[in-house]
Amino acid sequence: QVDDSHTYGACRYIGYGTFEECEFVGECGIYQGNGRAYQTGDIYLKKCKVVADWAYAVNTGGTGNFYIEDCEIYGWNSFGHKGDVIIDGTKFYSNGKYGKLRFYQNAQVVDCEFGEDMTIDFYNPYQGTIEGKTLEFTDCKMEDGSSIIGIIDMNCFAEAKPTLIVDGIE
Repeated sequence: QVDDSHTYGACRYIGYGTFEECEFVGECGIYQGNGRAYQTGDIYLKKCKVVADWAYAVNTGGTGNFYIEDCEIYGWNSFGHKGDVIIDGTKFYSNGKYGKLRFYQNAQVVDCEFGEDMTIDFYNPYQGTIEGKTLEFTDCKMEDGSSIIGIIDMNCFAEAKPTLIVDGIE
């Protein structure tokens, strides 16, 4: 377990690598930004638990792809790096303050579960449109088994202009 609730980030990684069966707990879980470390290659989270007491559970920057598999994540998730995001079999929940999944690039989200306080978007007002990017959800559901359509911020998608696909329907 990585616990660093006295600084702005329980884990700041440099470069690339695999984190397997880890637990990240603190003000922010895995945080990159504000001049801190940025990834330079692919990063994998496998069977990890990330709990952000304050805001960012997973916040990325830099280059490379980001893979999340069979994890449990609480808080705001913002993927700002220049690679793709692939998420499989992961559960996302609010930390009581924030519950967001935000993308700026191509992403595939498969067989994931979302808590009722989560929202999903694909937009940053400072970045503008993201035409040509695709966000695809397959076999994802809410905690109660219902559709995720209700937690997707369609206004953000209309402004950012990516392609949104949910269970094969665009």
